[in-house]
Amino acid sequence: MIPQRTVKVSDLPYSLSICYSHTSIAYMKRVPGYQEAKYNGNPDAGLDLVKSLVFNQRSFRRLGFMLRHLDLDRKIYFVPVINAERNMRLNTIPVAYAEILAFDLEKNANANVDVLRNIVKIGKPNTGKNHIDRLSNPIVYDGPIRERDAQYVITDDVYTFGRTFMSLIEHIKSQGGSVTAVTTLSMRYTHRIKPDMKLVEDFKRAYNITDREFKEASGHEIGYFTAAELLGLMQNYNRKNGIEGLKRIFSPGDGRQMPLGLQEDTGKRGIAPDIQDPRKIWMNYSPSVRLTPY
Repeated sequence: MIPQRTVKVSDLPYSLSICYSHTSIAYMKRVPGYQEAKYNGNPDAGLDLVKSLVFNQRSFRRLGFMLRHLDLDRKIYFVPVINAERNMRLNTIPVAYAEILAFDLEKNANANVDVLRNIVKIGKPNTGKNHIDRLSNPIVYDGPIRERDAQYVITDDVYTFGRTFMSLIEHIKSQGGSVTAVTTLSMRYTHRIKPDMKLVEDFKRAYNITDREFKEASGHEIGYFTAAELLGLMQNYNRKNGIEGLKRIFSPGDGRQMPLGLQEDTGKRGIAPDIQDPRKIWMNYSPSVRLTPY
C-alpha cells in the first residue's frame, strides 16, 4: 500500500482545480542557469531563471487568473517547496519564485504578503524518481504555519505528479490553515490537479478495473489521486496486466526506507543529524534587492 493520504483531491476547492504553470519541464531544463539553480544551490541563478520564464505577457495573464482567487485585503503567505538535502544540494527555484511573486504583489497591489521559509520537506526528494518510487515515497514536512486565517499559496519548480504539493496541503491543513492556490514554473503531464470524469473513466478502462478494485490495490479511493498521477499510471507498462499490474505498482516490495528527515531511532519528526537544514540559509536570504522593474 502507498502512504496514507488525508486530503481528497476531488474535494479540493475550485481554485485548486489546476496548477498555474508557465511552461513544460523540457523547456525549463534548457534555460541557462537551470542546473545551477536546481542542483547547485545558486540563488542568483534561481532568480534569473524565474524572471526569464515569468516576465512575459502570457505568464502575466496566467498569474492574473490565479490572483482572482486571492483576497488582496487579507494576509497572503507564499510557501515554497524546500527540501532538506544532504551535501548542501539546495533547489533555489521554488524560493526564488515565491520571492518574486511576493515582491510583485507587495509593490504593485500593496498586498500584505510574506514568504514562509520555515516549512521544509524532510523526506527523501522525488527529483529523478520514477512513478512507482514516487508513489511509495512518504513525503513529510516540518515547520509551523503563521496564521490559520491567512491565504497560503504553494510555489514549486515543476508539477510532475503532484504528491509533493498535495502533502504540503495536508501539512498546512493539519494546522488549521488553508491553501488557496498552487503555482509552478513548469509541468510534465498536465496543468490540471483535479481529474475530470472522462479521465477517471479512461483510467479505469486502461486497467479494466472498478472503483472497488482500485481501492483494494491502493488503499485509497481514486478521488485521492491527482490528474497527473492518473495520467502517469495510464502510461505505465503494468497497465496491460490490469488489476495485478496495479497491485504491483502500489506494492513494489517491502523494506521501504524511512524518510531521511526522520530520526531513525525514535521516529520523531525533525531534521536528522546528517541532513542540512535549509532554514539556516533561507531565513537570512533576501533576494529582493536584485529584482528589477518590468
